[in-house]
Amino acid sequence: MHISLLALAGLTIFSSSSSSLLLLAQAQPQPCGGAAFAKVGNTFYIQGGATYADNLIQAFWALDLSSPWTTSSPAWSSISPPGPYNAFHSAGVASDGSSFITFGRDTAASTNQVAANWVNTFDISSKTWSAANPPQVADTSRRDFYAVSNLAGSKIYILGGNAGPAGAVSTNVLNTYDPSTGSMIETAMPASAPQNSSTYAAVWVKRSATMLLIGGVNAGNYPQSLWTYNPI
Repeated sequence: MHISLLALAGLTIFSSSSSSLLLLAQAQPQPCGGAAFAKVGNTFYIQGGATYADNLIQAFWALDLSSPWTTSSPAWSSISPPGPYNAFHSAGVASDGSSFITFGRDTAASTNQVAANWVNTFDISSKTWSAANPPQVADTSRRDFYAVSNLAGSKIYILGGNAGPAGAVSTNVLNTYDPSTGSMIETAMPASAPQNSSTYAAVWVKRSATMLLIGGVNAGNYPQSLWTYNPI
C-alpha cells in the first residue's frame, strides 16, 4: 500500500482573452507520487515517481536553491540521463556531495518498467548512472522506506519497508550503506527500533546523532509515535 504523495511540479499559469489563450510556464516535473528526493549541496533533486495505477515515470529534475525563483514557476532543470523507471524508492547522499543515490524497486508496476537494480547511483560530476544489487539485501523488491543520510559518518540508513509484488509484505531489517566504499550491511531490526515499519518520514538529526522517525505503518497498524534511534 502506498501512502506518501509528492507533487513538486509547480504551477502552470493560464491567462485568456476572447481571442487567445496564453500559456506561461517553465518546464516542470510531472505531478506524481513516490518520487525519490534529496538535497545535495545547494541543489534539490527528484527522480522517478508514479502516476495513477502505478504507471512509473522516467524523469530526473534538479532545482538550484542558491538562486531565487518564483513559487508559481520554480526554475527546474531536467537532467539526462534520467535514470531508471522507479517509484516508492528513496534517495540518500554521499557525504562529499559527489552523488545522489536511490534505494528500492517498485515491483508492483508493469514488468517492462521495473528497475533492474536496488541501488542506483548518479555521479553528479560525470552525469552518469551506475547500478548494483548488493548480495547483502535479502529482498530487492523492498520499497516504501526512507533513506536517512548521516553526512558526518558517511553512512545511509534504511529501515524496514514493504516488499513483494504488490508491496504487501512487511520487512523488519536495517541496512547501513557506505557510499564511499559501496559496502552494504543488513541486520535484523534492533528491538529498540520500530518494528515492521513502512511509509514513515525520517531525518538525520546532526546534533544528537540520531535518526528521527515519525508515523507510517507498522504491520498494518498506524502508530501515532515519534521514534529516535542511534544506529552508530
